[in-house]
Amino acid sequence: EQFQIALAQPETDRIYLEAFAFSRGKLCQALSDIAGQVHADGKECYLALPHIFRMQTAGWYTKNWQQISGAGADGYLIRNLEELAFLKQMGVPAMQIHGDSNLYVFSNEAVRGFKDLSLCHYTLPAELNAKELQKLNCAGGEMILYGYQPMMLSAQCLHKNTEGCDRTERVFYLKDRCGKLFPVKNHCEDCYNIIYNITPLSLLHQFCQIQALHPGS
Repeated sequence: EQFQIALAQPETDRIYLEAFAFSRGKLCQALSDIAGQVHADGKECYLALPHIFRMQTAGWYTKNWQQISGAGADGYLIRNLEELAFLKQMGVPAMQIHGDSNLYVFSNEAVRGFKDLSLCHYTLPAELNAKELQKLNCAGGEMILYGYQPMMLSAQCLHKNTEGCDRTERVFYLKDRCGKLFPVKNHCEDCYNIIYNITPLSLLHQFCQIQALHPGS
């Protein structure tokens, strides 16, 4: 629902398309259609790979890589080192690989370590404050300004443990001792859950301070 709205913003340079937004059988066609619209608007389209990349998942991507790589993505957002190794094996150039925030670049030493692994583009950690970010080279990183952040990835499926597995994706909620409800989204094809924070990260009111850090985007 948010795609056309995000695409219409003149400040938007790149759209990330979550692979889990579509069933695997429809992913290549959806990526091709959306990448075409993004390119027509003069912007980039990246495919965001799953948060967990088991051998079964890697096998599917390997089998269908020719169609995926030909669907028009300008690059890939990775969530783990397995995906970095996979993309390097598939011959994807380092310039087309971007690390998500859970590939934790918390120091300049970590930045250099990831560069040694051919990961030069990264997402700045949401856990660091302004003083800590000033010590980092923010110019090479993207900063998240707004969004519901994943708190935990779990292979213990809330849906399966409470109602049984019917391979239907939906949002459930975990209630803590204070009565707060945490959204849980199950991703059946890769068989894991994402537990999200109850409140979104929002740095929009600190935009001037963020500009002073000079993040890449």
